[in-house]
Amino acid sequence: MKKRTEERPDYEAVCLRQLRRFLACAESGRLALLLPEPAGLWLRLQGSHFHTSPELFLQPSGGTQFHFPSGKFILRADAPACCQPGCHITIIPFRPMLLFSTW
Repeated sequence: MKKRTEERPDYEAVCLRQLRRFLACAESGRLALLLPEPAGLWLRLQGSHFHTSPELFLQPSGGTQFHFPSGKFILRADAPACCQPGCHITIIPFRPMLLFSTW
């Protein structure tokens, strides 16, 4: 394990701080979840992928463009999005600090 230095941020602490902020907004009702239309589920589309379980995307900074068979949207800072299983996604990050999880 490498020693942390002044040049290397504590990414674990940064991610946990961002996650706590998202949870606080969700609990207070100030978090609007973006959901794509469920079109083209489970079809094989060139240039996109899908997962067999739901995905939750949290955008703590910057932005990411999401393309779906039903359209597209830009996930901006401090916004979450959720995609259902089989939903095709093409993702174009504007900034690499996109946190996501499948469950």
